[in-house]
Amino acid sequence: MADVVLLEPWFKGSHAQWCIGWQQASRHNIAIVAGPEGGWRKSLRAGPAFFANQLEKSHQTVDVIVASSPIDLAGVIGCSSRLFRNKPFILYMHESQFGYPPGLKGPPADHLLATDFNAIKASTRTLVASNYHRELLTKALPEFAEELVLGNTTESMAAFHIDTLPVGVGLIEPRLSDLSGPPRILWNHRWSADKDPEGFVSAIKQLALENYDFEVIAIGPVERSGSTQFLRLKKTLGPRLIASGEQSRNSYISYLQTADIVVSTSRHEFFGVSVVEAISAGVRPLLPNRLSYPELVPGHLRDSFLYSGDIYESLAPLLMTTRSRLHENRDALIKHVESFNWRSLVHDYDDLVDNVAGQVGEQGDLRR
Repeated sequence: MADVVLLEPWFKGSHAQWCIGWQQASRHNIAIVAGPEGGWRKSLRAGPAFFANQLEKSHQTVDVIVASSPIDLAGVIGCSSRLFRNKPFILYMHESQFGYPPGLKGPPADHLLATDFNAIKASTRTLVASNYHRELLTKALPEFAEELVLGNTTESMAAFHIDTLPVGVGLIEPRLSDLSGPPRILWNHRWSADKDPEGFVSAIKQLALENYDFEVIAIGPVERSGSTQFLRLKKTLGPRLIASGEQSRNSYISYLQTADIVVSTSRHEFFGVSVVEAISAGVRPLLPNRLSYPELVPGHLRDSFLYSGDIYESLAPLLMTTRSRLHENRDALIKHVESFNWRSLVHDYDDLVDNVAGQVGEQGDLRR
């Protein structure tokens, strides 16, 4: 059994669930260190000194340090004492600035890209949650090095090796619910510009104007960039809106167990925890045929659950279908996402720790 310190800059939501899920399922002793309050930007600035200080305070034997993104891992290592600086660091990238869609202020700044670049370079091993993210980084990192890190191209990039290890998810037990009444559409994502709530709300508004019969469960934290669309949806739907906004965990689970169709219009997704949770609860997905979404449904059923173009064109026919027929492939979908259960993944996580700890013990520091 190894002693692991898990650095989590954003100990909330799905990140906190991931940390606790691994800690509870693991054969290793995992101590979680939560980052400073104040959002991810503050964490990037304050994280190096903060996490280094927390490591010094730990007063425990440490075999492996795991760092969750977003984090300035190179800064953390640089601020740490030699005792911890020489330990193996595993970087788990839930997300990265590479591939992130431009916001209101434009694309991610170069210094944020450089932080991710340096974190990968400083780590002993780097993991991402989807093949989509791995392929994106494999393409983007050499281009970034060529443009902005002069003289640090071919030889440097040859040392980069990024592996895929899906997020462990606490799946939700499906519940056979009353299938009378109109179909229920589920939105269980952040209300944030990168999730394109405008595309979702516009489609829902058009369906309502055309008198399609449906109800909506629109749950998830409301961020400033998505607040206008959130209010627009509430104004549009009236009594059709069953629930809205952030919910307690128990309420969240209950709403998922009564939904029929989980939708996404996202322009950014490196895995999709909320979709996996919904599918595990028995909800039929309707997802963009891009990003990490194709990995969340069985390959032979992708034509049925992935769409291209406007979501309205794919959602409207489903609302003409009986609720029972919407769930025809429920068992196959649930079986597919069971591979993301902690019971299925924890051995891969724990074996990674053992392998890294063993390699470093035999060969010294393996960081590139």
